[in-house]
Amino acid sequence: MRHFHLSLLFFLAGSLLITSCSDNDTGQEGQRSDQLEQYDILGEWQLEVRSINGVTDAAVECCDILNLRTDEVKDDLSGVFVANGVGYETQGTFTLKPDANKLQFIHADENLEYAFQVNADVLTFTYEEAGDTIEENWRKQE
Repeated sequence: MRHFHLSLLFFLAGSLLITSCSDNDTGQEGQRSDQLEQYDILGEWQLEVRSINGVTDAAVECCDILNLRTDEVKDDLSGVFVANGVGYETQGTFTLKPDANKLQFIHADENLEYAFQVNADVLTFTYEEAGDTIEENWRKQE
């Protein structure tokens, strides 16, 4: 009888161990990946081409950089950004709206929303500004 109780105890302990494992455990250290990682938008991007109403803008400055990173909340579609170039640096947050293929950037008192598309290592933004349609191609820097 004692053998039966010991076997039952080991069976219950093993069952408890198996059922207590979470589906959210993904790494050796129990770290989960951020929801943003599946959309290929994270990283450092450099502006390559900017067009206004379909005409390439020759005034694109050298070295405009956009850095999109995750924030501390893994279960949302928000992150932080830093954009900089000649004479400016802007920091803020962004939120991905995957159903609409849009990124919403929030900084200072501005709230801007851009349509986006990722194709290989090029991130394309399309937006309206002062009645003009702007399209920007940013290449991933790795």
